[in-house]
Amino acid sequence: FHHLFTRQIGIIFDPKEFKKQVKKSGIAPFYRDALHEIYPSLQDAGVDFDLIEEVVLVRNRDQHADEFLGQGISLDWSAMKKMPTPRFVSLHELVAFQELHDRVAFQEENSECFLPHVTVSRESLTQAMDALRKLAAWLDAHEHERHAWLSRQFPKRT
Repeated sequence: FHHLFTRQIGIIFDPKEFKKQVKKSGIAPFYRDALHEIYPSLQDAGVDFDLIEEVVLVRNRDQHADEFLGQGISLDWSAMKKMPTPRFVSLHELVAFQELHDRVAFQEENSECFLPHVTVSRESLTQAMDALRKLAAWLDAHEHERHAWLSRQFPKRT
């Protein structure tokens, strides 16, 4: 997203405001909201932003894992709260997690071992790539909205 905004759209966010907003809503929702402001008709594009947000969450979980010696990456509780039916986990682990969660009232901080591991299937990877391609194609086709937004933000001085 950073590359999209700085190089493609031509917008650089104030670092302090960026950190404040990202802390408040999360990085993917922040960029999604910014895109909606720049491209008002984006809501009609049919882009699966939930899937794109999940890609970001899983990527961040991989890059900023809590431990380095484990066998694979597990989702954390905040990710599970944001995506109750994640697409990048195996179905049997997700079902086991949901059944255990429904039966046992355990403390989140004491149950890290029960969280599902990240598993990228061919289907989930294809869906993610399709969602990103759809967003990129839509942005290209609606370049006029970006130009209109930029001209409103930075009117020409006479």
